[in-house]
Parts: sequence; C-alpha cells; structure tokens
Amino acid sequence: MASSWEILKASARILRSRKELAMFPVLSGCTLGILAIALAIVIVSIPGLQDSTAALVIVVAASYFIGAYVLTFWQAALISQADATLDGGDPSVGGGIARATQAGVRLAPWAAVVATVSFLLNVAERRLPVLNVVFDLAWNVTSFQVLPMMVLEGESVPGAVRRAKEAFRAVWGRNIIGVASTGLISLVPAVPGAVLIWLALTKLDGAMIVVVALIGVLFIAAGAVIASALKGIYQIVLHHYLVDRRMPEAFGGVDGNQLVRT
Repeated sequence: MASSWEILKASARILRSRKELAMFPVLSGCTLGILAIALAIVIVSIPGLQDSTAALVIVVAASYFIGAYVLTFWQAALISQADATLDGGDPSVGGGIARATQAGVRLAPWAAVVATVSFLLNVAERRLPVLNVVFDLAWNVTSFQVLPMMVLEGESVPGAVRRAKEAFRAVWGRNIIGVASTGLISLVPAVPGAVLIWLALTKLDGAMIVVVALIGVLFIAAGAVIASALKGIYQIVLHHYLVDRRMPEAFGGVDGNQLVRT
C-alpha cells in the first residue's frame, strides 16, 4: 500500500508538470463523441435499418469495435508519451499519435478483445449489476500491462498477454491498487458534478438548468480525464520496473523491491 501510494503521488506530480498528458483522454472522449453522433445519424438515416435485426447486430458490433479501437489508440498514445516523460523526454500529442499509429495494425486484435469484453460486461451489468463491478475490476487488473507490452516492447497480442500474465503474478496487488485508486480519484470531482446535475434537473428552471448541468458534466469529465492520465503513468512505472528493474528518476523515493513479489 505504501509503495503504491507513493507511485500515485509521484504520478500526480508528473501530471501537474506535464499537462500535455491529459490531452490524450480529452481527445479520446471527443473522438468517441463524434463517433456516437455519426452512429446515431447512420441509424436514423438508413431506411429500414431499425427493423432489421441482422443489420442492427452488424452496426452494434462495428460500433463496439470502433469504439474499443479509439480507446485503445489514444491509451497507447498516452502510454508512449508517459514513457517519454519518465525517460526525460518532452511529450507531445503529435509524438503520441505517431507512436500509436506505428502500432496501429497490432492494436486491432486487442481492440477486438476489448470490444468483446465490453459487450459481455454490459450484458452482465443488466443481469448481475452487483457482480459486474467485480468483473470490471478483474478485467482491468488482469489486462493492466497488456497495452504497455504492445506499445513499448513491440509485442503482438498473444505475446503481450503472456508477458502481462507473468507480470500479473508479480504485481497483482499493485495492479488492484492502481486501478482502484485511479477509479476513486475520478469520483472526487464526479460526486459534486452529479450533485450539480441533480440540482439542475430538480431544483432549477430556465437557463440555469443548462448552465449548472453543464458545469456538473465538466466536473465529471475532468475526473475521468485525470484518472485516465494517472492510470497511464502508473502503468508505465510498473512496466519499467517489471522489464528492467529500474525506477524512473521521478520515482526515486519509491522502494522498487517492494513492488515485485519474488
């Protein structure tokens, strides 16, 4: 717990000094928003689409895959620039896009896996809402090191999964703390954001509904952006120590020997 908390605090310091890293979750959200609008237009504009089960299945499957690929692409870009930052380089949006593009084809199979798991988790959420939280945490914990292995080590999906499985045995506790902590951090601004939205919808009227609700949405979005950026930095710290047993300079106060179970 102590070493993981030190990593999280150091990750927050890096994010404050390198705010460029927060741009990747923002761009991911914007891209997904554009795709959602495009999907809605397609469903509404194509005659008979809503009445065709087969066509809807294809559209839903394609939207899951494209959405998963977008998330994977931008997370890969974030991971690459978090790695550059910890190595003393200068992160940039362009550099992240270039690295993610280089891994573009290799990311597609992993995006298909993510899309399938996301669909199954959505099904579980409707049928087993309580257990879905456990399933979601388990998935995030076990897959925590797959993308860093693909982006930074050039692994294919099978190779990245195999190495991530080995990493999981060594740092499963740190994976859990990293996933859970960043999730809790996102709740800090999300709770007041949700309260503002509730107040806007139940207590206000006129233009104030839109203004207050929009502020609430921005609070929630800010929490998601910060959590995603912190998760990327945390992933890279664990990755560095797993691969070459060294801590980045910014994390010099963390005892690396406490990170890996031997």
